Amino acid sequence: MGSSSMAPHTWDGMIECWLKDSASADAGHSDFWVASPKGMFYLLRGHAEDCLRGREPGTVLDVSLPAWRVGECLLHAQRMATALGDPLSEILFQVVWYGLANRTLVSIGDRRFMTDDDICVEPTVASPPCRVPAKTISDTLPEIVGQATGPLYAAFNFFEPPASLFSEEMKRMRSGRP
Repeated sequence: MGSSSMAPHTWDGMIECWLKDSASADAGHSDFWVASPKGMFYLLRGHAEDCLRGREPGTVLDVSLPAWRVGECLLHAQRMATALGDPLSEILFQVVWYGLANRTLVSIGDRRFMTDDDICVEPTVASPPCRVPAKTISDTLPEIVGQATGPLYAAFNFFEPPASLFSEEMKRMRSGRP
């Protein structure tokens, strides 16, 4: 696998990788992941918003980024199920967001109108465990992402994003447009 400090390696019967030495060695780009031979995966990623110039770390959460990150993970899970030879499998996942207390929900780049009064008081929010057939992820991605991120958005002063946020952001994500 090479000698790079970022190359995946075995650890306790698992494969793990910490992208700590990337060109953007900040919390939003220093992913740590673990994969088990049984097809179980864990990803830890910092808040990209904490790495933006002109923003104090720990003060904002972009309204679109959680949807993008959950969507990316789900599409990856679908590809992994196919690559592992089991496209008919079910994907069981849960998302947990840490470090949320006192963050304001904003729109980085002002793509969406936000009032700046949606503030989270909870330090941590978890989605309910979700189970979806791998083969349906691609076709139902906006709905699945909406369900998984619902508790996160609700923690920001009961914020309820329009369904169009998920369909529009998943389309943007898939086209590679930031």
